[in-house]
Amino acid sequence: MVDLALTPIGPNGNTADSSDGSANWLKIAASDGDVKPPAPACREIEITCDVVADESLVRVAVTTTPDGCDCLSVAVFIDDQPAGIAAVAGNGTVDVALPEACEPGSIHAMEVACRNRLGRLGRSAFCEFTCPDDDVVPGGPQFRRGDGDDNGSIQLTDGIFILNFLFLGGSDPICFDAADADDNGAIQLTDGIFILNFLFLGGDAPPAPGLDCGEDTDDPDDALGCETFDSCGG
Repeated sequence: MVDLALTPIGPNGNTADSSDGSANWLKIAASDGDVKPPAPACREIEITCDVVADESLVRVAVTTTPDGCDCLSVAVFIDDQPAGIAAVAGNGTVDVALPEACEPGSIHAMEVACRNRLGRLGRSAFCEFTCPDDDVVPGGPQFRRGDGDDNGSIQLTDGIFILNFLFLGGSDPICFDAADADDNGAIQLTDGIFILNFLFLGGDAPPAPGLDCGEDTDDPDDALGCETFDSCGG
């Protein structure tokens, strides 16, 4: 390792004294050729902000140009006030906690600025987010009420599927909430009858989420549950 001293020259050609810290020192180390060059500075940054209500945070997706430029961390400002420094995850996202004074429905401005490897701020971008309501319920799996066989529609086969499950040792429903056609919290004979009444006798349509894919908004905490539902994408 070699130490190089850069000694400034005074106006009269004399050598300046380095005791005041004016001399600058460089360290040059031998390399085996595997040292990567520093990442280039970011010319542009774009962000999108999505509120994750059940985690009380804003998830910021960061896109920079060129790809892989020097933006491993960011400085965050909310309504022009510093909100912290955060590392950019491998998937290009940053999680920012919602501000304490986040009144439901209030809109806030967020600025995200790239920090280079030396901690200096570079390009920045802006987005807005809306504080969620206090009574937001975490999202659950989506399903179609009454579609017990998970084929994408409510048909005679759904009523038969439920009756087979109950009385003939048929396979379990892939989503018990979907098979609970009358939404009474249990899989019973009444569910098969409910479906047949709806299809052929003008009976009521299945309760929420009904005929379209959706969440169990009426009673999401019942004992049945729904781990997956293929025809609704999950």
